[in-house]
Amino acid sequence: MSKKIICFILGLILLIILNLTVNSTDLFSLLLVFSLYLIFINTFSNIKYNSKSSNLLFPSIIVIVFISLMYALISYIIGNLFFEEIKYIFLSMGMTIFIYPTINIIKQYLNLNNKKKNSLLISIIYSFFNLISIIIILLLYNFTSINVNTLISSLFLEQYIPLIIIVILNYKIFKIKKVKLEQLKPIFLANIKKTFISLSILAFYYMSLIFLYFSLTNKYLYDYQVVATLLVDVYFYYYYFIIFITIFFYPKKIDEDINTTYIKLFNKLLPLTILISILSGPLLLVFFGSNTNAYIFSLLIYLSLFLIMYNIAMNLLINKKNFNIVLITALLLKIITTIPLINSLYRMGYSMIYGDIISTILSLFIPIVITIIYFNNVHKLNFSNYFSSVINIIYENLILCIILILLQLLVPLKTNNIIEAIGIITIYVIVYIIFNYIKIKFRRIK
Repeated sequence: MSKKIICFILGLILLIILNLTVNSTDLFSLLLVFSLYLIFINTFSNIKYNSKSSNLLFPSIIVIVFISLMYALISYIIGNLFFEEIKYIFLSMGMTIFIYPTINIIKQYLNLNNKKKNSLLISIIYSFFNLISIIIILLLYNFTSINVNTLISSLFLEQYIPLIIIVILNYKIFKIKKVKLEQLKPIFLANIKKTFISLSILAFYYMSLIFLYFSLTNKYLYDYQVVATLLVDVYFYYYYFIIFITIFFYPKKIDEDINTTYIKLFNKLLPLTILISILSGPLLLVFFGSNTNAYIFSLLIYLSLFLIMYNIAMNLLINKKNFNIVLITALLLKIITTIPLINSLYRMGYSMIYGDIISTILSLFIPIVITIIYFNNVHKLNFSNYFSSVINIIYENLILCIILILLQLLVPLKTNNIIEAIGIITIYVIVYIIFNYIKIKFRRIK
């Protein structure tokens, strides 16, 4: 079995456990803080320690700590200004930002010096303590009356334990020497544009969370518990499937011709996305015991396709002059369109989350279009040559949609029984497989 599939199953089991044991209102506090934490630590994702000497290791860690202190201050200010009740969670998170990148750079040094056993030991220590702390905190949450904010704070602060152990075990590699700032630049500025791409995607996510939270609670006066439950469902549980699909279906090889790459991706992923969208109700019922927000998931799932295309587009532009312009355009579109679309969709009688999802898709779609136009012009490609392939894919997926919609007359999707939901999923998957088999046979004959 593929490692990706195993990781997906293990992650899904953890989500199901959390869904059964943790209140969504309490989980929302963690979601707000941890999402910001991911943005901060991802600013260090481009760090590449490329010297076998340990002379630059300690100064590099000092730089990481210094940058993290600024992030800690920002975290505390955000918590103090906007989330007064959980400001100490923001503070405890800020105090631990430096830990993961510090451990990562130590591992890089060890791997570079062929000390892979030591590096593996560090990974085991760090993972073990994090796993144990999660288990202990879940037990304390369910069987004691300890304040949930205290438990979340301790979840961040426990990272000091593996860090101290790792530093003690590897104390010999730390050498305090004066170095020039220029010597550290290659370590911190390597592949920085790739970091910008991942940060932009995280920024889309965090903006969605924040804009919706403040719109729902301040403008539309929704109850906090209702908002927390809704946003945790969509931006924690449901987003897990988006992340998995994005990782699993990201092409191993990117063709020089971006048109071919996108056509292959559409052909592979769009039918599956349609199937998951139609089966959103039964799937969520099986995994999480509730299909209340299935109508949101049915639209959200298409985001995975646009995320992959956006990632491909930005990686192809990474060495081009217009990279920064396209990246900034995408972020500005997200900022400018989110609130108006949330309000417009709400007035039209739709969920406000639809407005946010559409704004994200639009923000991803514009850079995709710009990249296609740019590469077709540079390589003097004529998109009309690919038009027939695109039309065929559209026709095939329209037929799939019609078949799955007509199938609902025989096998309705609405059910509150998990066993029935599994049976419905099985029938629809069988029909989907048969359709794909016939489609492949027809293409060969043609």
